[in-house]
Amino acid sequence: MTTNRALDMLARLGELIQTTRDPAAMPLALLNLTREVIPWQDATLYLYDESSRQLKCASRVGREVNLITPVSFELGEGMAGWVAHRRKPLLLNDIQRRRPQAECYWRSFISVPLVVEEELVGVLNFGHQEPDPFTTVDIDLLTVLGSQAALIIRNIELVKRLHRSHIKLQESFARLRRMQAQLLEQEQLNTISRMVTTLNHEINNPLTAIAGNAELLALRLGEDEDARSKLETILSETHKLGGILHQLANMRHPVIESYLDEGEMFNLRASSEVPLVVETEI
Repeated sequence: MTTNRALDMLARLGELIQTTRDPAAMPLALLNLTREVIPWQDATLYLYDESSRQLKCASRVGREVNLITPVSFELGEGMAGWVAHRRKPLLLNDIQRRRPQAECYWRSFISVPLVVEEELVGVLNFGHQEPDPFTTVDIDLLTVLGSQAALIIRNIELVKRLHRSHIKLQESFARLRRMQAQLLEQEQLNTISRMVTTLNHEINNPLTAIAGNAELLALRLGEDEDARSKLETILSETHKLGGILHQLANMRHPVIESYLDEGEMFNLRASSEVPLVVETEI
Protein backbone atom coordinates (compact mmCIF):
# COMPACT_ATOMS: atom_id res chain seq x y z
CA MET A 1 0.00 0.00 0.00
CA THR A 2 2.84 2.35 0.86
CA THR A 3 4.54 1.63 -2.44
CA ASN A 4 1.35 2.33 -4.36
CA ARG A 5 0.85 5.63 -2.52
CA ALA A 6 4.45 6.61 -3.20
CA LEU A 7 4.14 5.76 -6.89
CA ASP A 8 0.87 7.66 -7.08
CA MET A 9 2.48 10.72 -5.47
CA LEU A 10 5.42 10.61 -7.88
CA ALA A 11 3.05 10.29 -10.83
CA ARG A 12 1.04 13.27 -9.57
CA LEU A 13 4.28 15.19 -9.07
CA GLY A 14 5.24 14.55 -12.70
CA GLU A 15 1.80 15.74 -13.79
CA LEU A 16 2.20 18.81 -11.60
CA ILE A 17 5.50 19.71 -13.28
CA GLN A 18 3.93 19.47 -16.73
CA THR A 19 0.83 21.50 -15.91
CA THR A 20 2.37 24.25 -13.75
CA ARG A 21 3.46 26.96 -16.17
CA ASP A 22 4.59 29.51 -13.58
CA PRO A 23 7.65 28.33 -11.59
CA ALA A 24 6.68 30.72 -8.77
CA ALA A 25 3.46 28.74 -8.27
CA MET A 26 5.30 25.44 -7.82
CA PRO A 27 5.83 25.67 -3.98
CA LEU A 28 2.13 26.18 -3.27
CA ALA A 29 1.17 23.48 -5.77
CA LEU A 30 3.58 21.11 -4.07
CA LEU A 31 1.98 21.74 -0.67
CA ASN A 32 -1.48 21.11 -2.09
CA LEU A 33 -0.26 17.85 -3.63
CA THR A 34 0.93 16.52 -0.25
CA ARG A 35 -2.49 17.27 1.24
CA GLU A 36 -4.02 14.56 -0.93
CA VAL A 37 -2.03 11.86 0.85
CA ILE A 38 -1.02 13.40 4.23
CA PRO A 39 -3.79 14.61 6.61
CA TRP A 40 -2.30 17.97 7.59
CA GLN A 41 -4.17 21.17 8.51
CA ASP A 42 -1.34 23.70 8.12
CA ALA A 43 1.77 23.42 5.96
CA THR A 44 4.86 25.50 5.27
CA LEU A 45 7.65 25.16 2.74
CA TYR A 46 10.96 26.73 3.72
CA LEU A 47 13.64 27.17 1.06
CA TYR A 48 17.33 27.66 1.74
CA ASP A 49 18.58 31.09 0.68
CA GLU A 50 22.25 30.97 -0.30
CA SER A 51 22.82 34.72 0.14
CA SER A 52 21.73 34.74 3.81
CA ARG A 53 22.48 31.04 4.41
CA GLN A 54 19.14 30.77 6.20
CA LEU A 55 15.79 29.10 5.64
CA LYS A 56 13.05 31.42 4.41
CA CYS A 57 9.33 30.79 4.13
CA ALA A 58 8.58 30.27 0.42
CA SER A 59 4.92 29.20 0.70
CA ARG A 60 2.38 28.20 3.32
CA VAL A 61 -1.21 27.04 3.68
CA GLY A 62 -2.86 28.20 6.87
CA ARG A 63 -0.56 29.14 9.73
CA GLU A 64 3.21 29.14 9.30
CA VAL A 65 4.20 25.82 10.85
CA ASN A 66 7.27 25.73 13.09
CA LEU A 67 8.13 24.89 16.68
CA ILE A 68 10.42 26.49 19.30
CA THR A 69 10.83 29.52 17.04
CA PRO A 70 12.59 31.58 19.73
CA VAL A 71 15.50 29.16 19.35
CA SER A 72 17.78 29.68 16.36
CA PHE A 73 20.06 27.15 14.75
CA GLU A 74 22.79 27.55 12.16
CA LEU A 75 20.42 27.30 9.17
CA GLY A 76 17.24 28.82 10.59
CA GLU A 77 14.83 29.24 13.46
CA GLY A 78 13.01 26.56 15.41
CA MET A 79 12.52 22.94 14.45
CA ALA A 80 12.90 23.78 10.74
CA GLY A 81 16.46 24.96 11.40
CA TRP A 82 17.17 21.90 13.55
CA VAL A 83 15.86 19.44 10.94
CA ALA A 84 17.82 21.28 8.23
CA HIS A 85 20.99 20.90 10.29
CA ARG A 86 20.42 17.18 11.01
CA ARG A 87 19.13 16.38 7.49
CA LYS A 88 16.71 13.86 9.05
CA PRO A 89 12.88 13.92 9.23
CA LEU A 90 11.10 14.49 12.54
CA LEU A 91 7.68 13.21 13.70
CA LEU A 92 6.01 14.50 16.90
CA ASN A 93 2.54 13.19 17.79
CA ASP A 94 0.47 14.45 20.72
CA ILE A 95 2.90 17.24 21.69
CA GLN A 96 0.76 18.37 24.66
CA ARG A 97 0.80 14.92 26.23
CA ARG A 98 4.58 14.86 26.14
CA ARG A 99 4.94 18.41 27.44
CA PRO A 100 1.72 19.42 29.23
CA GLN A 101 3.23 22.68 30.46
CA ALA A 102 4.07 23.91 26.95
CA GLU A 103 1.72 26.01 24.86
CA CYS A 104 1.51 24.87 21.24
CA TYR A 105 -1.08 25.46 18.54
CA TRP A 106 -0.50 22.02 16.98
CA ARG A 107 -0.80 18.65 18.71
CA SER A 108 1.11 16.89 15.93
CA PHE A 109 4.07 17.97 13.78
CA ILE A 110 6.08 16.57 10.86
CA SER A 111 9.26 18.11 9.43
CA VAL A 112 11.07 16.69 6.39
CA PRO A 113 14.32 18.05 4.92
CA LEU A 114 14.58 18.55 1.15
CA VAL A 115 18.05 17.43 0.11
CA VAL A 116 19.70 16.76 -3.27
CA GLU A 117 23.11 15.05 -3.22
CA GLU A 118 23.74 16.30 0.34
CA GLU A 119 22.82 19.85 -0.73
CA LEU A 120 20.07 21.40 1.38
CA VAL A 121 17.21 22.83 -0.69
CA GLY A 122 14.60 23.40 2.01
CA VAL A 123 12.32 21.94 4.69
CA LEU A 124 8.67 20.87 4.64
CA ASN A 125 6.71 21.37 7.89
CA PHE A 126 3.18 20.09 8.58
CA GLY A 127 0.96 20.63 11.61
CA HIS A 128 -2.33 19.21 12.91
CA GLN A 129 -4.46 20.19 15.91
CA GLU A 130 -5.41 16.58 16.70
CA PRO A 131 -3.09 13.97 18.24
CA ASP A 132 -1.68 11.07 16.22
CA PRO A 133 -2.86 11.93 12.68
CA PHE A 134 0.58 11.20 11.22
CA THR A 135 2.41 7.89 10.96
CA THR A 136 5.87 6.67 10.09
CA VAL A 137 4.42 5.71 6.71
CA ASP A 138 3.67 9.38 6.13
CA ILE A 139 7.30 10.15 6.94
CA ASP A 140 8.42 7.60 4.34
CA LEU A 141 6.06 9.03 1.72
CA LEU A 142 7.16 12.61 2.40
CA THR A 143 10.81 11.58 2.26
CA VAL A 144 10.30 10.06 -1.20
CA LEU A 145 8.31 13.05 -2.40
CA GLY A 146 10.74 15.46 -0.76
CA SER A 147 13.76 14.07 -2.57
CA GLN A 148 12.04 14.51 -5.94
CA ALA A 149 10.61 17.90 -5.01
CA ALA A 150 14.06 19.06 -3.91
CA LEU A 151 15.48 18.13 -7.30
CA ILE A 152 12.67 20.00 -9.08
CA ILE A 153 13.02 23.11 -6.89
CA ARG A 154 16.77 23.18 -7.35
CA ASN A 155 16.40 22.88 -11.13
CA ILE A 156 13.86 25.72 -11.14
CA GLU A 157 16.32 27.87 -9.19
CA LEU A 158 19.12 26.98 -11.61
CA VAL A 159 16.92 28.01 -14.55
CA LYS A 160 16.19 31.33 -12.80
CA ARG A 161 19.90 31.93 -12.29
CA LEU A 162 20.66 31.10 -15.90
CA HIS A 163 17.90 33.46 -17.03
CA ARG A 164 19.27 36.29 -14.85
CA SER A 165 22.80 35.60 -16.11
CA HIS A 166 21.53 35.60 -19.71
CA ILE A 167 19.84 38.98 -19.23
CA LYS A 168 22.99 40.45 -17.64
CA LEU A 169 25.09 39.02 -20.46
CA GLN A 170 22.79 40.55 -23.07
CA GLU A 171 23.00 43.92 -21.31
CA SER A 172 26.80 43.69 -21.21
CA PHE A 173 26.94 42.80 -24.92
CA ALA A 174 24.68 45.74 -25.74
CA ARG A 175 26.95 48.10 -23.77
CA LEU A 176 30.01 46.62 -25.45
CA ARG A 177 28.46 47.11 -28.90
CA ARG A 178 27.66 50.73 -28.06
CA MET A 179 31.17 51.28 -26.76
CA GLN A 180 32.65 49.60 -29.84
CA ALA A 181 30.65 51.90 -32.10
CA GLN A 182 31.67 54.94 -30.06
CA LEU A 183 35.32 53.89 -30.01
CA LEU A 184 35.22 53.42 -33.78
CA GLU A 185 33.66 56.85 -34.10
CA GLN A 186 36.34 58.27 -31.81
CA GLU A 187 39.03 56.68 -33.96
CA GLN A 188 37.44 58.25 -37.03
CA LEU A 189 37.47 61.60 -35.25
CA ASN A 190 41.13 61.11 -34.38
CA THR A 191 41.85 60.46 -38.05
CA ILE A 192 39.90 63.57 -39.02
CA SER A 193 41.74 65.52 -36.33
CA ARG A 194 45.11 64.51 -37.77
CA MET A 195 43.87 65.45 -41.23
CA VAL A 196 42.65 68.83 -39.97
CA THR A 197 45.97 69.49 -38.24
CA THR A 198 47.71 68.77 -41.53
CA LEU A 199 45.32 71.04 -43.43
CA ASN A 200 45.79 73.83 -40.92
CA HIS A 201 49.54 73.51 -41.25
CA GLU A 202 49.60 73.21 -45.02
CA ILE A 203 46.75 75.60 -45.95
CA ASN A 204 46.46 78.20 -43.18
CA ASN A 205 49.90 79.65 -43.73
CA PRO A 206 49.39 80.20 -47.49
CA LEU A 207 45.92 81.60 -46.79
CA THR A 208 47.35 84.07 -44.32
CA ALA A 209 49.92 85.19 -46.87
CA ILE A 210 47.24 85.53 -49.56
CA ALA A 211 44.95 87.54 -47.28
CA GLY A 212 47.78 89.79 -46.11
CA ASN A 213 48.99 90.56 -49.62
CA ALA A 214 45.43 91.15 -50.82
CA GLU A 215 44.90 93.73 -48.09
CA LEU A 216 48.16 95.52 -49.00
CA LEU A 217 47.20 95.59 -52.68
CA ALA A 218 43.78 97.00 -51.79
CA LEU A 219 45.46 99.89 -49.98
CA ARG A 220 47.61 100.74 -53.03
CA LEU A 221 45.02 100.47 -55.76
CA GLY A 222 43.53 103.84 -55.14
CA GLU A 223 40.39 104.49 -57.26
CA ASP A 224 40.46 101.25 -59.33
CA GLU A 225 37.07 99.89 -58.19
CA ASP A 226 37.16 96.80 -60.39
CA ALA A 227 40.49 95.63 -59.01
CA ARG A 228 39.39 96.48 -55.44
CA SER A 229 36.23 94.35 -55.91
CA LYS A 230 38.30 91.38 -57.06
CA LEU A 231 40.63 91.76 -54.07
CA GLU A 232 37.67 91.90 -51.70
CA THR A 233 36.41 88.66 -53.27
CA ILE A 234 39.82 87.07 -52.64
CA LEU A 235 39.72 88.23 -49.00
CA SER A 236 36.17 86.96 -48.53
CA GLU A 237 37.03 83.53 -49.92
CA THR A 238 40.18 83.21 -47.80
CA HIS A 239 38.12 84.05 -44.69
CA LYS A 240 35.57 81.44 -45.76
CA LEU A 241 38.32 78.83 -46.14
CA GLY A 242 39.56 79.77 -42.67
CA GLY A 243 36.04 79.21 -41.31
CA ILE A 244 35.86 75.79 -42.98
CA LEU A 245 39.15 74.79 -41.36
CA HIS A 246 37.79 75.99 -38.00
CA GLN A 247 34.67 73.84 -38.39
CA LEU A 248 36.80 70.83 -39.28
CA ALA A 249 38.93 71.42 -36.19
CA ASN A 250 35.77 71.47 -34.01
CA MET A 251 34.10 68.38 -35.48
CA ARG A 252 32.59 66.36 -32.60
CA HIS A 253 30.35 63.81 -34.32
CA PRO A 254 30.61 63.14 -38.06
CA VAL A 255 27.29 63.80 -39.80
CA ILE A 256 27.24 62.54 -43.38
CA GLU A 257 24.80 63.66 -46.04
CA SER A 258 24.26 62.83 -49.70
CA TYR A 259 26.17 64.78 -52.31
CA LEU A 260 25.08 64.87 -55.94
CA ASP A 261 23.85 61.45 -57.15
CA GLU A 262 26.03 58.82 -55.50
CA GLY A 263 28.47 60.84 -53.42
CA GLU A 264 28.58 61.68 -49.73
CA MET A 265 30.07 64.51 -47.74
CA PHE A 266 30.35 65.79 -44.17
CA ASN A 267 27.81 68.32 -42.95
CA LEU A 268 30.40 70.48 -41.17
CA ARG A 269 27.94 72.64 -39.25
CA ALA A 270 25.96 69.65 -37.88
CA SER A 271 29.15 67.67 -37.22
CA SER A 272 30.57 70.41 -35.01
CA GLU A 273 27.31 70.94 -33.06
CA VAL A 274 26.54 67.34 -31.89
CA PRO A 275 28.44 66.37 -28.70
CA LEU A 276 30.12 62.99 -28.43
CA VAL A 277 29.23 60.88 -25.38
CA VAL A 278 31.49 57.91 -24.62
CA GLU A 279 30.23 55.18 -22.30
CA THR A 280 32.94 53.72 -20.04
CA GLU A 281 31.09 51.45 -17.59
CA ILE A 282 30.59 47.77 -18.38
